[in-house]
Amino acid sequence: MPINTDSDEWKNGHRFDWTAVHIRSILSEDEAMTLDEIADELLEQKPDIIPKTVREDGRALKTYLYRVLERQSRRDLVEDRAVTESDGTVEIYYANSGKPGVFPLAEIIDNFPRRFSKLEKELESTDDEVNELEGRLTQLEYQFREEHW
Repeated sequence: MPINTDSDEWKNGHRFDWTAVHIRSILSEDEAMTLDEIADELLEQKPDIIPKTVREDGRALKTYLYRVLERQSRRDLVEDRAVTESDGTVEIYYANSGKPGVFPLAEIIDNFPRRFSKLEKELESTDDEVNELEGRLTQLEYQFREEHW
């Protein structure tokens, strides 16, 4: 159903291609992935960025992701190579080219929460270590009092 460009739905819609941003975030420069692997990873990590009608149809999902990857490949943001597998079949692999993205603001918006959650996990593990050390210190104080009083 069409929506009016004066509507709140249109005005509140996002201008970034979040699928492209997340594809580049899961691709590395060191390891290449197939289209199936990329699809599985996206469905596991961020299924909500893929349109619902596409997400529910495996063939449509692969076509959609292929088009996103092709756009990124034309811009030299993603490198692709046809690789002959050991069984003789040819598979296309994709890797991050390492060049700056098309949507730098979207990448910043996406990376900040991830960096903060990583920092939060580190702080939680540090907090656990501090609690363990406090417990040990309390135990040592108790043993010291028992031995010297």
